[in-house]
Amino acid sequence: MTSERHDKELADLLKAARALPRAGARQKAVSAMATAAGSRRWSSISWRRPVLAAAFVVLLLASGLWLLPKRHTVALADVARAMASVQSAHFVVWTGQQPVGELWVKGPEKCLIRAEGGLDAADDGQRTISLERRGGPQLLAVVQPARSMTGLGELSEGMTYLDWLSGPGLTHSVLETGGAKMISTEEVALPDGRRAVNVTLAVPTPSGPTPEKMVITVDPDTDLVIAWERFIAWERAGEGHGGLRVDRIDYDVEVPDSLFSLDIPTDAVVVDLLTPPSDGLTAKGQALAKEAEAMSADVIFDGGPDHSHGGSCGTSYHTNLRFQFLDRNATSIYYLPDRNTYCVAGRVLALTSDSSGFSQVVEDDEFVPPALPDSTPDQMIAKAESALSPESIAERDAWEKQLRAAGAVALSKVDGGMATCGTGYHPGMFFRSADKSGFRLYYFPDRNVYYVMGKALVWAADFEEVVEDAEVPAPGEPERLP
Repeated sequence: MTSERHDKELADLLKAARALPRAGARQKAVSAMATAAGSRRWSSISWRRPVLAAAFVVLLLASGLWLLPKRHTVALADVARAMASVQSAHFVVWTGQQPVGELWVKGPEKCLIRAEGGLDAADDGQRTISLERRGGPQLLAVVQPARSMTGLGELSEGMTYLDWLSGPGLTHSVLETGGAKMISTEEVALPDGRRAVNVTLAVPTPSGPTPEKMVITVDPDTDLVIAWERFIAWERAGEGHGGLRVDRIDYDVEVPDSLFSLDIPTDAVVVDLLTPPSDGLTAKGQALAKEAEAMSADVIFDGGPDHSHGGSCGTSYHTNLRFQFLDRNATSIYYLPDRNTYCVAGRVLALTSDSSGFSQVVEDDEFVPPALPDSTPDQMIAKAESALSPESIAERDAWEKQLRAAGAVALSKVDGGMATCGTGYHPGMFFRSADKSGFRLYYFPDRNVYYVMGKALVWAADFEEVVEDAEVPAPGEPERLP
């Protein structure tokens, strides 16, 4: 009954607001909130964490803006039809007085996120390019298939960027599963004196039972959403304090296609996730790997074709050193303790997480790290040799055959010592050895779960746990499949 009462209130308010005479209604509707924004600059946006900020944008859209089409009243049906008819949109998300990100959507296939320092992301319908810095100063240009905007939420098969404006997938997950509720409706005056309607929602949060408040402003002339704001810690702090907001949304704007063609800066290192993987290592890479194995080098990483998927791995010999995979081809990395040298079969970017800002592209070649190892080679070799007996390694090999037969994709293999690796299927998810016996990592694409053979610390944005010989559910849908 409460829901029906609020639906009726909203319908009555929109009808009453429509009855007020006004001229140039649609034009005023799409520009009304610009008055409140004053002289804010829209062309250059400060955004230090584009991937995270983009996730916030979609979270807000999913949890508030696109709840409306799922309601079953005449007034909200009008809003749904108006939003679904939009063919392009442009808006900026703010936190306090700081802009978070600027976003354009044009048609079903084009999207652009603009960020500070050239850290943009764009999909021109043919490919997706995102400029990122993953834990270091080196600029990366990640090239992926179309509709692969990193951090913008799931675009399932058949969905397009325009679906964010009508929200068939996001609405279902938030309204029907998430349990958001309409709390109240209220007629308000816009800065130019016109009338609008505020819809207040209680939005459940994944961090606890206390919902957050979201206020959506609807223009009754056009039935379009023209502003929204999310308030943090609603019940714990009275009315709460402002979190993120949009105070201007431009619909059906003229946007040239050239806006979505992102140029790759000359100083960027390209991570090519668009080109299909080769069948295996190059002839030079095979020779290098064979030579390293003949010298009993320690295996840091050993993956087959299409294994890296843009992920990265670390090394226990140099804890500040990481290897960013630069394509989808096979990659193997070995370490020679007596020479303090890495052999890289494949193509990686070696970079350090310390203040030196060191980075170097290595392809089918040896690589000398910029510092001495954190522990002596003898100590590391002793740990590796004492970690697992030949019998234990044989048992792992046998179990690996069963996992592969069941559809698992091998991701990492460290049978001794300590190591850390990431996964390109779910960037931001990492695995680290929890003891000196090392671990092996696998991924089941059909069930979207990982399997840790051995003992490892696993962490992502919202969880951290130690697992041993067990499956680990993925934190979300994969960005791509094998």
